[in-house]
Amino acid sequence: MKNIALVFLMLISINSRSFGSNSVIPHEYVIQFLKSENTKQLINSTNGNDFVLEELNKVAHFYLIRFDIKFTIEEELNFLKSKPYIISYSPNKKLNARGCKPNDPNYKDQWNFAYMGFEEVWCYNKGGINELGDTIAIGVIDFGFN
Repeated sequence: MKNIALVFLMLISINSRSFGSNSVIPHEYVIQFLKSENTKQLINSTNGNDFVLEELNKVAHFYLIRFDIKFTIEEELNFLKSKPYIISYSPNKKLNARGCKPNDPNYKDQWNFAYMGFEEVWCYNKGGINELGDTIAIGVIDFGFN
């Protein structure tokens, strides 16, 4: 569940058919089903050893699918494209580490973010865990601000 926010960001920022980055995790895709019952259809359509399916988000029907290494990228993509109940898919990618200071050139003028401790949340060096051992989850509800 801690990766849900990252999954949504990844799906928004990545075209479902672009594979230009070297941070792609081979044989892994984040897929979205039309409805959660479609997982049974997918499992029944193949040999049980061809892939592993892991639920990421029950409400939005997001799953991680890991294909066996015997498959080529073309075979994996053809498989995903052939299933009408898979409404979107994207390669799973590694998260690149970045510094604790936001790269916004105007960040120094936004004293309120530093005051509220946003640098703590921004820092990926903590592995997404706060001092109490809780997973950090970030939700943005934004109607725009000036």
